[in-house]
Amino acid sequence: SLPVSVNVPAVIPAETLTYNLRAPPRMRLYDSYRAQGYFDWAWRQESGDWKTWPINVTDPSTVAAFVTCNWTGRMTDIDMFGINPHETLIDGAPSPHLGNGRFQWRTRTGTTAEYLVLDTSLDSQPLPGVYKALLHNVLLDGTVFPEELRGRVQLVKLLPRGSVKKPIDLKLRPGEAAYAPLTLTTGKRLTNLTVTGWRSPISIVPITLDEIEAHSPLKFNLSAVAPIDTPEGIYPLTATITSTEIPFQIEISLNVTVDNTPPEASISLPEPGAHIRGTYEVEVTGDDPHLDRMELYLDHTLLRTWDTAGTQNFNLATPEYADGDYRIRILVYDETGNQAEDSVRVTIDNTPPEASILSPPDRTHLRKPHNITAYAFDSHLEKAELYLNDTLLTTWNTSRVQTRLLNTQDYIDGTYLIRLKVTDKAGDQTQDQVTIVIDNTPPTAHLIAPIEDIHLAEMYNITFTFQDDNLRNATLLLDRKPLSDIQDRNSYLWNTTEVLDGEHILTLAIIDEAGNSRTLERRVTVDNTLPTAEIREPSPNTHLEGSHPVVIHGHDTNLRLIELYLNQTRLSTWEQGGTKNYTWDT
Repeated sequence: SLPVSVNVPAVIPAETLTYNLRAPPRMRLYDSYRAQGYFDWAWRQESGDWKTWPINVTDPSTVAAFVTCNWTGRMTDIDMFGINPHETLIDGAPSPHLGNGRFQWRTRTGTTAEYLVLDTSLDSQPLPGVYKALLHNVLLDGTVFPEELRGRVQLVKLLPRGSVKKPIDLKLRPGEAAYAPLTLTTGKRLTNLTVTGWRSPISIVPITLDEIEAHSPLKFNLSAVAPIDTPEGIYPLTATITSTEIPFQIEISLNVTVDNTPPEASISLPEPGAHIRGTYEVEVTGDDPHLDRMELYLDHTLLRTWDTAGTQNFNLATPEYADGDYRIRILVYDETGNQAEDSVRVTIDNTPPEASILSPPDRTHLRKPHNITAYAFDSHLEKAELYLNDTLLTTWNTSRVQTRLLNTQDYIDGTYLIRLKVTDKAGDQTQDQVTIVIDNTPPTAHLIAPIEDIHLAEMYNITFTFQDDNLRNATLLLDRKPLSDIQDRNSYLWNTTEVLDGEHILTLAIIDEAGNSRTLERRVTVDNTLPTAEIREPSPNTHLEGSHPVVIHGHDTNLRLIELYLNQTRLSTWEQGGTKNYTWDT
């Protein structure tokens, strides 16, 4: 069998600044954490006890890593070499070689400790991955065998990193400065820090710090300045951080955009002067290559903020605000501080208009020309429309009482709807309506009996017929005074004895709901007084022979006929009243 040792990298967690490397409890076949002094004393200086510490740096914000090795023996010496993930040697701490495999004791610290400083970037790009610290045991004290080695990794991190592929963006106007807030954290104390940078015409405001303690984050602003005459454009530049403890420059890539052009801002909806109500969709547009934000206001109340360019919509709940005049504003800011504004004046109106048909009342029957009176009111009236069914009769646009003459004779008889529709400028509508019946047709009526100039006595049956679709009442009148309501009848039994004898006028009056009427009259004579009749000669029980005069007398105000009978045989008639003579041939 072939023994194999596996050297597993130490993974540095992203949130860690300091990580300790310690020897395992038991010695391994190949042990990276124990020095054993295996030297070739002949001539090969590269021979001897070589150890490898693989270290996995996972956090891309790491800009430097200190790897320190500590031991115990004063005469032990460990040389260190650093290799990046691309297998490139990036640092070394060798002791002087005296020849024939012999070394002079020396460390960077002057103590029983040596360290490496690893540049964890490559061409201004983060280079996370497995770094190797090579340890070469060139001298061994020998007091302790094997001698344990202790390691520590101390990271330096910068956020934001500012790499070539993802530079820090700064935007400013000519004559102004812009800054990016940065945070530097370190697991090792650093001294004499400086931050500088320049590319014509942009300059970085220099920063100098005496020290930064381990595990004490340093927050600072990286500021760029553009002279007043700087042309618009994008200026890539590199800022650097240096420190006494770090032998290389930490590079920060920036893109400085000089922008003096204001954004575009416009309000598509509502239009200027619009009246709005309910939930209204406001439409605004803002555009800029370096847009920062768009802010929508109602007067001075911030409604909504967007951070993306283009057309945006917002549902404005107008009932949450009192009716009145307002200003809708859109403010567009770019990242350099340029701004643009557009605004429109609008009126919020959630109060519906007033609409009322004053006359005619509902369910009125109309005939001939008739006035329609309507009332419309709103503080922001758009129009009022008066309809008969779907036919527009008239329209007006000011709050007032409006009268419209309706000539009902222009329409066929029937049921109609008078409708008033009032609309305000916000689109609110109120309606009022009444139902009417147009009726220009008079009722039909026939007075069958009595006939004209008839003489009546005692009980008399008056007969008649009438009809109307919208009948209001039917009345029988005597001498212009109501005699009887005959709405549901076609005859009336008249007791003539209840009136004085003489001439009377019977009237049949039919009226419909629209006021159309039909009147029929009959002139009649009531006569309940019996005529006078007298036989003056011969006297009763007289014996007669031959020719004998008969003298009679008859009288009546309304005399029609005097008749003289012998038994059932009519002897003579007279049409005039008075004394009459008749010679009877016995």
